[in-house]
Amino acid sequence: MNWFGGGTTNFSDIYINPLNFYYVTWQNFTLNDSFIIGNNVNASTDLTFQITSTADWLSISPQNGSISPGNEVNISITIDTSNLTTGVTSTFITLITNDPDETSIQLPLYISIPSFKLVNLSLYEGWNMITIPVSTGEDLTADSLHSQIPGCGIILRWNASSGDFDLYAPGAPYNFAIENGVGYLVSVEYDTNVEFMGIPLQSVSVPLHIGWNMLGWFKEENTTTSSLLTNITGCNIVLLWNASIADFDVYVPGAEDRIVKPGTGFLVAVTEESEWHGEG
Repeated sequence: MNWFGGGTTNFSDIYINPLNFYYVTWQNFTLNDSFIIGNNVNASTDLTFQITSTADWLSISPQNGSISPGNEVNISITIDTSNLTTGVTSTFITLITNDPDETSIQLPLYISIPSFKLVNLSLYEGWNMITIPVSTGEDLTADSLHSQIPGCGIILRWNASSGDFDLYAPGAPYNFAIENGVGYLVSVEYDTNVEFMGIPLQSVSVPLHIGWNMLGWFKEENTTTSSLLTNITGCNIVLLWNASIADFDVYVPGAEDRIVKPGTGFLVAVTEESEWHGEG
């Protein structure tokens, strides 16, 4: 135990565990923890305390109380990172007590939010067209992606050079890399979700071949099918998979525009070769 006590014991005598707090977490997350305030068994009177903090993202309960000698109280803390930015954020938890040796105590609290992001993709029974919009720090393959997706049956990759799909299923001899900025058709047996933790992609480099190409929208903001068609070199058709009808929504100039969310795969037809870096 981290004892703060050790002073005069003919009054109240506080001890605290731990004396500081350091968390590594991510944005839009609620973190719960606790610490202990105790009154030394040899103290001769109750310990009274009051806890304050100036951080609006930190909640503490209880904020005050009284502890008899030899007893302790568990203090709950809740941290809401919704409005915190990446990097390190710090504050102090201040305790005011009637311990004559420690009337005012400051406990440092640090939160480190790296530029990691948790991505949750919703998949529906049947076919889904997805992309992985973060760099997970590992070399994903069709085999490893298949193992991460609950109820996954088949993964398809469009092969522009052959004009057909490459197929991966358990036991199949052909495995392929999962690449940034590329879309994949994934079949699942039931509605499910899959999560990926990683650093958001900033740019990709995907070669576009004349004809059909399967891409993936990796940016953190939504785009539209009309924006993709306008900004992708030589693009004249965009196909967006619609799981609710198990068919493609077709976008050509004049058709109904569709929203394309992060993590969504799509097909584009182009009339010239180029490199796609995320235009759209």
